[in-house]
Formats: sequence, structure tokens, C-alpha cells
Amino acid sequence: MNAHSRFDVQFVSLGPGHPDLITLAALKALLQCDHIYYPVTVSPSGKKTSRAEEIILAHDIDTTKLRPYTLPMSKDRSEAMRAYEDVATQCLADYREGLSVVVAAEGDAGFYSSTHCISDALLCKGCPFRYIPGVPAFIAGGAHAGLSITRLDEELQIIPGNATTEKLGDALTEGRKVLIMKLSRCEKVVKDFLEMNKDVAAVYFENVGTPDEFISTGIEEDILPRPFPYFSMMWLWPK
Repeated sequence: MNAHSRFDVQFVSLGPGHPDLITLAALKALLQCDHIYYPVTVSPSGKKTSRAEEIILAHDIDTTKLRPYTLPMSKDRSEAMRAYEDVATQCLADYREGLSVVVAAEGDAGFYSSTHCISDALLCKGCPFRYIPGVPAFIAGGAHAGLSITRLDEELQIIPGNATTEKLGDALTEGRKVLIMKLSRCEKVVKDFLEMNKDVAAVYFENVGTPDEFISTGIEEDILPRPFPYFSMMWLWPK
């Protein structure tokens, strides 16, 4: 028994998409726990999908542990917040019963992950928890593209989907590399910026670590015509 009780609630990072890109600590937590909570999204047609579930099942985890929860995908976050609160309540009940609980998160649980809504609720409820770090999608993307993401004294600015032409222009003028996460939320802004600034280089990433992975530096031929899905991001830097 280590400093952390096996009965802690653990937020486990699953990595960007490929089942191999989880840590040994994450795999041990998944194998040893009693319950695993993870998000499932439902399309307008009613189709259920979960990248988290795909990663978990690739490791032959006992399916009786699985506790999927439906996460509404809407700009109105009230239903999603209720779902997170429900999961936190269930985690607390499990913890009080002496069960070991995992809350699974795609990417890294502590990096732009909405699972913080669950950990915030647990904190308010006085329930102990810990985070198991993982591989963020932008680190995996850089590796897959053969990029040295930052070198020497280079600065990196991360913009989480609220990009504006002013933010992008200021960062690049001041010599910083820019990583835009949640790219689908600012698609028009980014495309307009690229069309107006021909002295900017870009690398576009989509569905990193999955069979549908797509990476391109072709602004005119690939990036501008392509719709940006939820799992997309982009690096920008001055040429």
C-alpha cells in the first residue's frame, strides 16, 4: 500500500487516442479498480460513441467495471454540468463503500479536460482524489509529425478555442509559436487569419493517435478547404 490508498478516486489519463499511449500507472489503475466512469456522447441520430471506451476495451479490462455516463454536447453546458455532478455523487458513494474508482479522461486529465468539473465537485464534497498524468494530444501530434515543438528559448502560447486575429497576430509578431486547441470553436477566425497572413507556417492535426489521424502542412490545398472536427488542433509560427 503506497501513500495513496487504493480506495482513492483516481482521474486516469488515457492519452490522445492510440491504446499504446497510456502510462503503466494508468493501466494499473484501470486493471485494479472496481468501477470506471467514462463519457459517452450521443449524435443527433442517436449513435453513441466513446473514444475513452475504445481505449479501455483495447486493454482487455473487465467490462463489469464499466460505468459509462452520457455527456451532452451543447453550447448550453447546464445538462453537462448535471452529468458531471451525478458522476461525482456516484464516485463519492463508491468511495464511502470502500470501492476503488477511476474517472477516465481522454488526453491528459489535467489539461483542458472537462473532468475538472467532477474533481471540483469531489473537492467540495470532501472526497479525496488524485490525478494520473498522461500524454496530451499536442505532444503526440508533435511526435507523429516529427516536430521539435519548442527549441532553446522559444516560447509557446496555447489558445483554447477562443482565438482572435489579434491574439494570433500579437503572438506571432512577438516570436511565439502558437498552439490552437479546440479548433472547431474558432474555425472561421483561424482560416481568415491564414488567408490574410501568407508569412505564417501551419501544421494541422486531426484525430491524433487514431486510425483516422490526419496531419498536413498544406494550407491552401488541405487546411482551408477542410472542416475542423472536434478533435483537431493547429500549430502556427512565423515562416
